[in-house]
Amino acid sequence: MPSHAPPTSPADRLLSAQYHSMRSRILSLAADLDRIHRTPGGPQTLSQHPQFSELATALQILLTPSPTPNRAEQVQLTPSDHTPPPIPPTPSRTSDT
Repeated sequence: MPSHAPPTSPADRLLSAQYHSMRSRILSLAADLDRIHRTPGGPQTLSQHPQFSELATALQILLTPSPTPNRAEQVQLTPSDHTPPPIPPTPSRTSDT
């Protein structure tokens, strides 16, 4: 097991305090993905399902260095549907006869 330097900054202390909880959530996600993979059709689902693609995008967001601390917002917006709402139907014209 690698040795860890003692926390020196507030950010170091916060990461150290949150480390086990964060790692646990990652392991839980890994176990979920393994269960899906082991089910019939699992590998195909993981390679083609749009929700899995959204999860992969969210993970990329988490792992990409960011100049601003808005990863939660970016991840939250990832699965959102950004298509414009449907155009309401135009009222039908009635004839005056």
